[in-house]
Amino acid sequence: HERARELSTTIMDLRQSEQRFHNFFELGHTGMAITSLEMGWLNVNPRLCEMFGYSRDEFAGMSWAEMTHPDDLEPELVRFRQLVAGEIDYYSIEKRFIHKNGGIIHAFLIVSCLRRQDRSVEYVLATIEDISERKLAQAKLQQLTQLYAALGESNHAIMRNSSEAELLPIICRNAVKLGGMKMAWVGMVDAAGRSVRPVACYGTGTEYLDGIDISLDPDSPTVGGPTATSIREGRPFWTQDFQHDPATAPWQERAAKYNWGASASLPLYRKGAIVGCIGLYSGEVNAFDEPMRELLVEMASDISFALDNHENMVERKQIERELQLHREHLEDLVDARTHELADANARLKDLDRLKSMFIASMSHELRTPMNSILGFTDLILHGHSGEINEMQRDQLQRVYSSGKHLLLLISDIIDLSKVEANKIAIMPSDFDLQELLDEVVQANRVIAVRKELGLILAQSGKGIVMHTDRQRLMQCMLNLVSNAIKYSKTGSVRVSAQLKDETVDIAVQDSGIGLSREEQTRLFQPFERIDSELSIKAGGTGLGLYLTKKLVTELLGGSITVDSQSGEGSCFTLHLPRCIKDKGGKV
Repeated sequence: HERARELSTTIMDLRQSEQRFHNFFELGHTGMAITSLEMGWLNVNPRLCEMFGYSRDEFAGMSWAEMTHPDDLEPELVRFRQLVAGEIDYYSIEKRFIHKNGGIIHAFLIVSCLRRQDRSVEYVLATIEDISERKLAQAKLQQLTQLYAALGESNHAIMRNSSEAELLPIICRNAVKLGGMKMAWVGMVDAAGRSVRPVACYGTGTEYLDGIDISLDPDSPTVGGPTATSIREGRPFWTQDFQHDPATAPWQERAAKYNWGASASLPLYRKGAIVGCIGLYSGEVNAFDEPMRELLVEMASDISFALDNHENMVERKQIERELQLHREHLEDLVDARTHELADANARLKDLDRLKSMFIASMSHELRTPMNSILGFTDLILHGHSGEINEMQRDQLQRVYSSGKHLLLLISDIIDLSKVEANKIAIMPSDFDLQELLDEVVQANRVIAVRKELGLILAQSGKGIVMHTDRQRLMQCMLNLVSNAIKYSKTGSVRVSAQLKDETVDIAVQDSGIGLSREEQTRLFQPFERIDSELSIKAGGTGLGLYLTKKLVTELLGGSITVDSQSGEGSCFTLHLPRCIKDKGGKV
């Protein structure tokens, strides 16, 4: 009887153990599989079926070898044979599987054996984790890093080269060799303004440009193409699927052999007028996401700056020759050329803008490595490089926060330089003002809570739809709310909006240190900071309010006022048109 009870207990333990394994196998969030020595699938769990797109019955007639990407099969077979032979207890590997629909699955595997008492292999057990999203994130970061490198090298080239003939081929080469593009080219509008002529190119498929017809004639059947549209409408044109976009239909057969997935066409300016475009081609469909678009728009802006610079150099040399003639014949020409000298001096003032653009170019050089630092720090914080302890997480978060602050300062300098050089183009769109103000408040909520300040958003902006540059208005509001929190010890900061006819007043009221009349006269000067205990503690460059006023008055068509008394808080108010008008007076 005692033996029977022991046997019964053992059977129950085995059944419970089997049930636990069954639950673990069937209900797990990780793909699991049992395979034979011949690499056939003996059993798979539901998660693996979901991952690969096959049913269990379909798995039964297949092997994992035939579902493995051909380039990844041989390296795993070496490890698999070592495992079966008992040379290793298990192995882990990253590899690619082929989904039922033909897509690629990036996976991380841990593979081990269940052996009999004689050490022969009964079956092989594998856990399979889908890491496709992580791989995609890493690829995107790598692509952005490459593009930052291309942007940095292009800025170096802009500072070094004095002619377009030298500069434009270098920019095309950098976009391909450093920026990850398949091909890049620059085209310039001909003198008659009827067509676009390629002047520089680099990469796979440059012969595509041989004899290409890119007409700007409104009656031409190809005038709706990316390049012509970009030049005609003065905006970037993104083609996310080159071989299927109707806009590229006239050129799809011509380009098919180059395996281009997406293309971008961005206008180039000289002295405010569109003179050409830069075209870029990627090997991936949907390659141009928002971060890449911003970088490419910045690259086109830098090229336009270079075209301006080269034009200024030609003008300066001409002015220098004229001035020399004036010096040689001063007595005879002073009366006749007085007005010409005035015009020449006015043109010389334009050269002062080069200072600001030089600062912007140097700032790009700082921003390139800073974005890489932030990108890799973010990957580590999200566990893509392995687990980190709490002390490491806290220190990395401090690095990330300090890096973001430094990046904002660099961006302010770049924006300020571009505003002063008239290189920022307004990008108006329709948006709900209350939603924008809510984003501003949420972005500053944590800082206000840390200082035990109230941060109040009035609902007065509800229903107000604005048509202006949302990004630049957001930048101005972030500066004002951040300043209000920075210079307040107690109390609260209140954000409100009011529609008056076609003008919108957006106010930021604080209970901070306030400003005297003398301090208000210096408030919007560059690098100006008001002396106080709080300003010493808060720090800053003194560019925030100066840049805000520049953006509001020179880009958004409005004004900014301040109502303040020393020790009694301040109220900064933006007075903006609800619908901004373009240069032709159209809304």
